[in-house]
Amino acid sequence: MRLPLDFEKRLYIQFGSDARSLIKSMYETAPVTIRLNPQKPYTGFEYIEQLDWEPYGRLLDKRPSFTLDPYFHAGCYYVQEASSMMIGHIIREIINTDGISRVLDLCAAPGGKSTHIRAILPDNATLVSNEPIKKRFNVLEENLIKWGHPGFILTSTNPGKLAGKVHFDIVLVDAPCSGEGLFRKNPSSIKHWNDQNLKTCAVRQKEILKQACELIKLGGYLIYSTCTYNPAENEQNSEWLCSLFNLKSIACDSMLRFDLEPVKFDGGCAYRVRPDKSIGEGFYFSLFRKDENS
Repeated sequence: MRLPLDFEKRLYIQFGSDARSLIKSMYETAPVTIRLNPQKPYTGFEYIEQLDWEPYGRLLDKRPSFTLDPYFHAGCYYVQEASSMMIGHIIREIINTDGISRVLDLCAAPGGKSTHIRAILPDNATLVSNEPIKKRFNVLEENLIKWGHPGFILTSTNPGKLAGKVHFDIVLVDAPCSGEGLFRKNPSSIKHWNDQNLKTCAVRQKEILKQACELIKLGGYLIYSTCTYNPAENEQNSEWLCSLFNLKSIACDSMLRFDLEPVKFDGGCAYRVRPDKSIGEGFYFSLFRKDENS
């Protein structure tokens, strides 16, 4: 693997000398993490190191042959990137303060975050998992069925078609992005990295977020996340949300104990996971609430 030179130059502009350790970490081997299914007890990974932010998350010392493991196919665990499990911690925090009955995962395939959310939600709550890209829908359906909890609805539609029909307590937009945070895990994605693709991703994300804002109930939450470092897709889009829709940015102070990097933007604060400072790949997330001024 070789990172694009222009990408490395931008990281130095973005992070200064601190970019050196980030770039170095992107040439190291990615950690292997899984998330156990609380509904299907399995002792195979019982004594493996637990992730700080996810009680069912486990850090493995090597990558086994998951496809040869019947417990994997039975849905006893899900192979999920560690930093993306931060979303589960946020949702637990929301559930602890608010009653939750409906959650929408707007860009849900392949299903890692949907199965995670379904494991956290109360049994009487409903999860709607939507994947607008038809060729990605089958793997989402397979993973949710394997997970085993019946409280979900699968849809495959443009988010705009859902607007005005139903409102949700939480809407998660884990947006399609340039994927810079996953370069070491998926080196083949590097060939798609270019300036035009970065701009295209940022524009597409704005359109998805605009539709998502129409699906949140008053007092409800929007979680926006990406797996990239690009400011145009991250803090600039979060700032755009605050300015255009007057959403209230929520600071998750509990996140600071996991050594996450706070990301300030005009109107609020988000969080970044870096592979040189935490377990997991590059990840960005921000939390917003819709109130009477939105």
